[in-house]
Amino acid sequence: MAKAGMFNRLDTIILRVRDLERSRVWYQQRLEMKLLSTYEGDRTVTLDLGGSATLTLKELKPGEAAIPLGPQGPCPVFFTDTLEQSRQTLINRGVEVTEIYGQFIRYFYLADPDQNCLQVWTRP
Repeated sequence: MAKAGMFNRLDTIILRVRDLERSRVWYQQRLEMKLLSTYEGDRTVTLDLGGSATLTLKELKPGEAAIPLGPQGPCPVFFTDTLEQSRQTLINRGVEVTEIYGQFIRYFYLADPDQNCLQVWTRP
């Protein structure tokens, strides 16, 4: 496997959440992600992204602030071959999504229960 600069690969993406159980269920039910592990000590769950990287949800401690959203905040990007179908499936599951943007690279945004930004994209 080729190295990514000085690193071997992206290992995990960490998103901060207010309610770990609510978020775990949302990601498993709405996005069909498989649970890999749960660590009660530091209140995290790790989900399978279908490749070498994972998604880790880490519960905020009482009074701890989330990382701000917007252009400077994290935004995991998921690739799909079926953009319109994926978007419609999310809508059917009660997930609020944006319109589809772009021409060559087409994409839309959604947010998890803690308003963490997620993007889904494809290319023709």
